[in-house]
Amino acid sequence: MIVRSFSFLLRHLLFTLCFSLLAMYGLKAQQDLPNKSSSQDEEKVKVGISGYIQGLVAIGQKNATSTVGTSTKEQDGMFMRMGIRRGYLTTKASYKALSAVTQLLVTDKSLGIFQAYLRYNPTMHPEHRLTFGLTTVPFGYELVISSRDLESFERAAYYSDLFPTIIDMGIYYHYSPSFSIQHAINFFTLDLGLLSGNSTFGMRKALPDIIGRIVFGHKDSKMKRLYGVSGYYGYTTAVGKQYARRIYLGTHLDYQLHLTDGDLKFRLETLGGWQSGTPQTNCAVGSSSPEKKGAEQFVLLERPFLGAMGMLVYKSKRLPIEGFVKYDYYNRNLNLKQRLASPSIHQDLHYKAEGVSHRGTIGLNSYFFKNRLRLSAHYELNAQEGGYYANPNDTLSPLQTFWIPQNDLFLLGAQIIF
Repeated sequence: MIVRSFSFLLRHLLFTLCFSLLAMYGLKAQQDLPNKSSSQDEEKVKVGISGYIQGLVAIGQKNATSTVGTSTKEQDGMFMRMGIRRGYLTTKASYKALSAVTQLLVTDKSLGIFQAYLRYNPTMHPEHRLTFGLTTVPFGYELVISSRDLESFERAAYYSDLFPTIIDMGIYYHYSPSFSIQHAINFFTLDLGLLSGNSTFGMRKALPDIIGRIVFGHKDSKMKRLYGVSGYYGYTTAVGKQYARRIYLGTHLDYQLHLTDGDLKFRLETLGGWQSGTPQTNCAVGSSSPEKKGAEQFVLLERPFLGAMGMLVYKSKRLPIEGFVKYDYYNRNLNLKQRLASPSIHQDLHYKAEGVSHRGTIGLNSYFFKNRLRLSAHYELNAQEGGYYANPNDTLSPLQTFWIPQNDLFLLGAQIIF
């Protein structure tokens, strides 16, 4: 086990080093080419390293789920876990319009590559940007924002099913033109992408998935009003030529008032669609991708789902304090309707299903040293519905549901940016 872990760590470190060196070598080779302009001769490859780390102490009731530490079988009451929730080390090499980025992710459970991509951003037309590689998926509101800049430690619950790692391999185009501040709409961004649709685990089907996102609105010194629409179309494959669609449609709004004593922010996000999954989970991509280990384990379902998130934030200008209230809702089995992608292979199986979840979060953040240090105290109130099929041989029969009690969580955290 120790040898295997060391080999895993060494392999990822070597990959990061080789990717960075190759990118820097390619950029340096372009720099060494003769240029007619003397100002271009003075340009050099720029290399930067940055990162941050978040540490958490989680105190939870017996049925709570902690993102740090590991649950134990003897856990029959309140528990405490502590560890690294997430930490990122980013290396960026850039020359003129080209840049190469690698990012390592470390938690108390794993260490590996998070992002690795090449980007072209023409200096003459900076409103256009083309990215190729493994990077963040442009969808919704919270997904495109770094966890470093989110007020809460966790994104809305539905993202862990729809985009388990929030990244995917693909080709992405970004367009953000400039407008005069006097215009009624002075902010606009467009994102389009073709991606593998299987997180970090490689493309395993004939056609890529399609994603798109548009955000528009008005920003000035007094307030910000932004509206967004996101869409995703793809599918998941499994054994026996099964397939299940992934169709998501989301909307969001982001309001912010710049007051004398602080900033007041309000955000709202809604999304719905069809999600591919297995009988045991509403997620069939990433580490839950169907493998050829038997059809019984990887029957594909298409579940209609609905999710929503609302958040109110106030950040003081007089004190280094920020408070927020957040609520997110996720119905994995909307109206408890499900459709088997291949009904012929589900016999003699006993299925379990996840149901509705409600999560309310109350939090307080304090910032020090020009926001490089953040100390936080958050309380999560969780209501989770579980279920099982009354008839194990018929997944279309009604679900028998129940509510899981005692799963609230208290979090103490610290974030350091370097």
